[in-house]
Amino acid sequence: MRSRLSEHLAKIGSRRNISLADMKCRYLTFSSEWWVFAAEFALMVHYQPEWNESGFGSKVPGVGRPGTHRVSRWDALFPKNSR
Repeated sequence: MRSRLSEHLAKIGSRRNISLADMKCRYLTFSSEWWVFAAEFALMVHYQPEWNESGFGSKVPGVGRPGTHRVSRWDALFPKNSR
C-alpha cells in the first residue's frame, strides 16, 4: 500500500493543473480480500473518479502505450511539468 501511494504521490507531484492539496486519502480495512474488491468497485461506481479509466493508475503512461499513440484523459487534463 505504501509503495502504491508513493507512486501516486510522485505522479501527482509531477503534473500541472493538480496539487497534492487537492487529494484526500481514506482507508478501509477488511478481514476478507473479497470485501476489498467489492468496496473498491462500489466506490469507483459511486464517485466515478476521472482518473480511474484514464491512465492515472496505469504502470505504463498513456502516451506511447504499446500499439497506440493514445493520450489518456489523465495526461490531457494534467500534463507533465516541463521541468
